[in-house]
Amino acid sequence: MSDPIEPRVRVKKPRRKMGAVADPVLVSWRIELATRSRVNDLAKRASMSASEFVDRMVEHLELTPQGVPPWVEQPYVSDSDATPRRKVGSIESPVLISWRIETSTRERVKQLAKLSGMSSSAFVDQMVANLPLTDQGIPPWVPPFDRDGELPIDTV
Repeated sequence: MSDPIEPRVRVKKPRRKMGAVADPVLVSWRIELATRSRVNDLAKRASMSASEFVDRMVEHLELTPQGVPPWVEQPYVSDSDATPRRKVGSIESPVLISWRIETSTRERVKQLAKLSGMSSSAFVDQMVANLPLTDQGIPPWVPPFDRDGELPIDTV
C-alpha cells in the first residue's frame, strides 16, 4: 500500500494592505537575478513585501555631502539630460522585476542614479549589494528580532 499524498500547503507571502501606498507607481527595472533574490530574502526576514522593502531601503539610504551614497566612487557630472544606460550584455542573469512603490521613491532613485552616473536599475543593484546588515542578517532600520531562546556567545 502506498503512502497517502500530503496536500501541498501554500505559504502566504507578506503583502501590503490595499491603499497602504499613497501614490503608487509600478516600476519595471532589469536587474541581476541575485539582486532580486537578495531583496526577496531580506524582505521575507523583515516580514514585509519586496516593494515595501525597496521603499524603506531608499528612505533610509545614507548619503555623502555630495548627495550620493558612500559606495559611489565619484559623483557624476553631465550637461546632458539623458538618462545613463547600462552597456548591452553587462548583466549576467537579467530579470525584469515589477514592484509597486511610492512615486517619491522612484523619483529619488532616478535622481540618485543620475547623480551617480548610472541607470536606475544599476543603482538598485548597487544599493542592494552595499546594504549594511546587522548580526541578525537584517538591515539596521528593521526592528531587531526577539532574542529569547538565544544562548549568549562569549567573545574572546
